[in-house]
Amino acid sequence: MKNMAGKNAMKMKECIDFTGFSRSTIQKLIALTKKNKLTPPFPFMDLFGSDKRHHYRFDREAIINWVDARSVG
Repeated sequence: MKNMAGKNAMKMKECIDFTGFSRSTIQKLIALTKKNKLTPPFPFMDLFGSDKRHHYRFDREAIINWVDARSVG
């Protein structure tokens, strides 16, 4: 886990282990968020983005809050 801006940022593998979602499910959530079709949007950071390769990072606290928001609404 990397420290970015004073917060712990998980890589894709760590996010998979933390949430229990599969890689394809997380990629679908990211795609829906990019198209503004998911409310609330899935929290992710797209680093070094290009058309072919993306390096995503995820904030643990933001994902916990996202899961809480999805379960309430």
